[in-house]
Order: sequence, then C-alpha cells, then structure tokens
Amino acid sequence: MMLNSALGHSLFIFDMGNVVVRNITVLRDISSRWNLPWQEIQDDYCHYEFPLMDGTMSPEDYWKHIRHKFGVTVSGEPFADWFKPVPNDPMVFLLKYLRSQGKRVVCGSNTFAPHWQILEEKGFLRLFDALYPSHLIGLSKPSRFYFSHILEAEGQEPDDTYFVDDLLENIDAARSMGIHCLHYAQTDISADDALMKAFGSEATGLDAQG
Repeated sequence: MMLNSALGHSLFIFDMGNVVVRNITVLRDISSRWNLPWQEIQDDYCHYEFPLMDGTMSPEDYWKHIRHKFGVTVSGEPFADWFKPVPNDPMVFLLKYLRSQGKRVVCGSNTFAPHWQILEEKGFLRLFDALYPSHLIGLSKPSRFYFSHILEAEGQEPDDTYFVDDLLENIDAARSMGIHCLHYAQTDISADDALMKAFGSEATGLDAQG
C-alpha cells in the first residue's frame, strides 16, 4: 500500500482555532453583553486584530480603546470570559497519531494571551511538541516571516513540512514558500472529508465512505 503523501512529511504545523479546537468566536457575545452595535464593533475590531495577535497591543489597551470609542467600560477580561473552546476530535486524534509515529507536531496559531492561557488550562497545548503563538513570537500569519521563523527554529525545509489551517490566505502564504498544505474548511467537500482524503482513516479516526 502506498504511503499517504501527507503522512510522508517530517514536520507538521497545525493552526489551533477552527482546526484543533472549535467554538472559538467571542466578539458577538461581547457585543450582546455590553449592547455594542454588532457591525460597528466588528469593523472596529478588524483594525486591532493583528496588533493584538502580534503582541504589540495588550487586551487591556484594547478595552481602554472600546471605552473611549463606545463609552462602555467592560468588566473582567471578555476575551477570556466568553472563550469556550472544545476539541475537534478527528484533529486531536490525528495529532496523537502523528506523534505516535515519531512525527514532529507543532502549533502555529494567531492568538493572544487571554485565549492562550485558557488553551493551556484545558490541556490543548500538551498535544504539541512545540508552540509558536503569534503574540509571543511577535509575528502572525499570513506573513512569510512567521513561517520562516518556525522552519528555522525547527531546522526543517519547506518541502518536508505540512501545514493545516482553515484560512485560505494563510494556506496561500505557506504554499508560496513551498510548504505542503491542507485547507481545512468547507469547499466542494467537507473539511473532515478533506482531512481523511489527505491523511486516511487510520490517522484521523474517520470512517472511509464508499
């Protein structure tokens, strides 16, 4: 039986949100809790998302900005209080399988401190051999420097690296560097069907159909 092409790689980089874990969105809940206009808070957040993920803006400063712009003082740490991630079972199965086969499995995630702390508390970070959270390394996807940072740290070549992410812009950036990829999202087939097609049923715990 021919070895699955995805399984033939040495280094595997997995995104966290909407890949290894689901139920990650918090902004709409925050909008509802403090009666913030949904479209306005969504548009505003887009301006600060990357500074937050790059670690150049703290969550505390973001909430100060919200107070200044919307006249609302939030309590607690809303990014943490409304963040309720749950495991994506086929992906967790795959990570454990890859490591059992001696593969190097690392996390490449755009994130920030409140979410990262909860992911650690829930044990999701223990699924990986190494962690590359954007807010701690000061780089985020889809920057090619983000991927270069991981490859250099791991001492690995792009052609022997496999990357899984739900956002096409991140996939395109990695592919442009010669990294092999799986776009884990609903396209003409489901995300899990694409996962099983790439890695097979034994590695994912998903049943082959037909």
